[in-house]
Amino acid sequence: MEIPVGSPDSYVVATFDGACDWVLIECGDGIMVVVIEFLDEEPIENVITCLNYKVDKVIFWGYKEVVERCGKSTERFLKKYCNVTDVVFKEMSHVDFKAILTNMEKEVEKEMREGNSLLFDLTGGEDLILVAFGYMSAGKNLPMHFYNVRTGELVELDKKNPMRISQVARKQNIRLNIHRYIEMQGGIVNEFCHKDSKVIREECHKADLENLWFLSQKYKKEWNRFTAGLRSFQTDTETLFVHIDYAKLNEQIKKKKIRLGKKVFRLLIEECNKLDLLCNYKCTEYGVDFEFKTEFIQSCIYETGSVLELHTYLKERDRSDDCMVGVHLDWDGIIGDRSYTDVLNEVDVLTLNGYVLTFISCKNGTVDPKAMYELDTIAERFGGKYAKKVLVAPQGVYGAYK
Repeated sequence: MEIPVGSPDSYVVATFDGACDWVLIECGDGIMVVVIEFLDEEPIENVITCLNYKVDKVIFWGYKEVVERCGKSTERFLKKYCNVTDVVFKEMSHVDFKAILTNMEKEVEKEMREGNSLLFDLTGGEDLILVAFGYMSAGKNLPMHFYNVRTGELVELDKKNPMRISQVARKQNIRLNIHRYIEMQGGIVNEFCHKDSKVIREECHKADLENLWFLSQKYKKEWNRFTAGLRSFQTDTETLFVHIDYAKLNEQIKKKKIRLGKKVFRLLIEECNKLDLLCNYKCTEYGVDFEFKTEFIQSCIYETGSVLELHTYLKERDRSDDCMVGVHLDWDGIIGDRSYTDVLNEVDVLTLNGYVLTFISCKNGTVDPKAMYELDTIAERFGGKYAKKVLVAPQGVYGAYK
């Protein structure tokens, strides 16, 4: 049978089965689903409910300084991505519990008179507001819920209440990607700074990358010195052709401009050739000529750390909701006319799983302690308190603790 709840012209219909279990509630015309919650400085806590359920109106209670700092961006995100029609901010006292209750009760009664369906969202709330919500919920028999951000789990505190969110609001699944998450945090992904060398466009690139990864790990200690030395022989990077004169190589090694022995240097070139990374390979007693097979291979070898970053990206891409490599993050969310006018940070690999960003820093050589501090700073700014940080360092992290 169906039981109307509310006024005759604007009501919620609850379908009731014979086993005494509420199975469906639909909001009729004129009814609005209204969520009341605390405005937190952690953006995901302010929007997670609306990402999962169709909410018509959100009433945020928050401290004045937080409303001024986070209000506009929160409202913009909810209306742009979550289909929320109305967003209201109510300032509250830090200490006056009685004033909070009085003002909140007026707002709740106003919404109830209009026949709207009210819900309290406890996600991210502070102690004072949680007590107020609990007091108001008990007095008005209004349902409360919260989300576990790390797991994405909805927890409804009164599963017997037929007016809980899972029963009165339409389920929606608005997926976040990295671009949206950074926008939610008040930043922006600057695509103009993204390097072409950090894009794997063809399947053959994956095979070449795996071969490069194999060499870089087989010769861990020598790889960075080899790539730097090889780069010194090619002044014109517009061409794939490289000529190495052995007399010049010996001279560079003696001057310690190339910090690698001649035999090892030549061995690594031969290894690259055997793995089909080079073409037109010609070796004489005086030197060696070759061409890189592709621009992709050339850029991977010449750009220190690219092989490790791209290898990490491919591994993470298969187990993430979204994954990017060589990500440039703009702090203020506004891309200027010139890149140097913006505050930018590059993240080697960035992944998103559910509502949690993971910031991955790849270090193919010695780990600088400053790199760990920088990773922590970037993760806190763009990922918030739920962010994860990972340091990928094939040669160990011992230097970071000295």
